[in-house]
Amino acid sequence: MTETGVYLYGFAIPSLVRGFAHPGLDEIGAVRVLEIENVAVIVSSVSPAAIESGLSAELPDPNWIVPRAVHHERVLQAAFTHSPVLPTRFGCVLASHQALEAVTRQHRDVIGRFLSEVADQEEWTLKAFLDEQLAVDALLQTDPRLSERLRKLPTAPGARYFLEKKLREEASALALRAGNSAAELLHQAIRQTGAGVRALSPRADEPRGSALLLKLALLIPRGKLHEIVGTAERAARACVPLVVEPSGPWPPYHFCPSLGEPTQ
Repeated sequence: MTETGVYLYGFAIPSLVRGFAHPGLDEIGAVRVLEIENVAVIVSSVSPAAIESGLSAELPDPNWIVPRAVHHERVLQAAFTHSPVLPTRFGCVLASHQALEAVTRQHRDVIGRFLSEVADQEEWTLKAFLDEQLAVDALLQTDPRLSERLRKLPTAPGARYFLEKKLREEASALALRAGNSAAELLHQAIRQTGAGVRALSPRADEPRGSALLLKLALLIPRGKLHEIVGTAERAARACVPLVVEPSGPWPPYHFCPSLGEPTQ
């Protein structure tokens, strides 16, 4: 007989997720909500061995991991439309319902306090880019020294090409320094609004021709995104314009308290 364990997605406020359901995926059963110690626990039935074998493979199979990781995120996103959520990591499986109860009881005060604190807040990801081409063009027009050198370049194409290339390289270095200064001002201005802020490691996913200078997770009151970002952008504009891209809202992944490893 196959052993049945509990796949744990996260915790929510009971009154807001009663009746919540979501389809399962392959060996992960349909999603349901249990109420333990006045905490809503979002779970599925699952074979612990099936999950463990997939996660512990020496060569992880992306065809196995990716759909299940996406499923995990979709369940949390769906629950988040109803209630604040304290998410757990992907692949969190407990051996029994009794183990789930023990974990929930052990951490119920931390869980309850966190859910109360974020009840009217949401997480957003904010990226700030420097459009290098636009920044260089702007500096060549507005910086007195650079604009004068540009004006004095020879008109003959052969003579002009290498001199203009060198000038643009100098302008690019200046633009990047100004962009980093603007990103730091943006970061400081956001902190001054009282928003929760976590710096995130940049990934190589920025648009072509742009430099990703800043990537933040923000925890902010619902409906306040544009006000907070607008205030920060105005503070940073004196250096060089940045392209600011928010995405979200998400469950507060980057602001969760650590519950440690569950006891199975």
